[in-house]
Amino acid sequence: MKKWLFTLILLVTMLPSVASAHTGLEKSTPAAGETVTSTVSEITLEFEGKLEPLSTFIVKNQNGTVKPAQVNVDGAILRGSFATPLTDGDYEVQYKIVGADGHTIEKSYTFSIKTSGSAPSPSTVVSTAPDANVLPTDSPVVSQAPTAVPGPAPEPALKENNNRVTTIVTLIVIVVILILITLWLRRRRK
Repeated sequence: MKKWLFTLILLVTMLPSVASAHTGLEKSTPAAGETVTSTVSEITLEFEGKLEPLSTFIVKNQNGTVKPAQVNVDGAILRGSFATPLTDGDYEVQYKIVGADGHTIEKSYTFSIKTSGSAPSPSTVVSTAPDANVLPTDSPVVSQAPTAVPGPAPEPALKENNNRVTTIVTLIVIVVILILITLWLRRRRK
């Protein structure tokens, strides 16, 4: 009885850490959904955990696949540089990573580059929205350098979704264990 109870308690406490061990995309440059107003010569993907050297990515646009000239893995960062900068267009970054836990994850996100033929809209030059990396001020922030229009960033939503799944799985396992213990105790009384 004590061995079974100890094993069940051990499984329940280990399950959340095993279920959330996979490495997810934490931050990317350019970001998902972003419209960049200058050419891009490097893409950086930052993940939640350490990556294995087999991790890589490719970039696709309307003309086909654009492979980075060089891809480097440095801990949790996957960085690729291009021989010639990416120009105007819509791009999809398709990454395939191997996390420290050995699991392969294949996902993608999109961004756009729009540099020629149009001036930036007022929303890309003046912003009154607070930025997490900038100290708050009472006046609007005016950008002097080429700016990007941040789009919806799905990475936090993915992280939140993983936390929900982990919680739901943990609760289901606990309920099943409680039902099994109850049935075992009833059977023992007879």
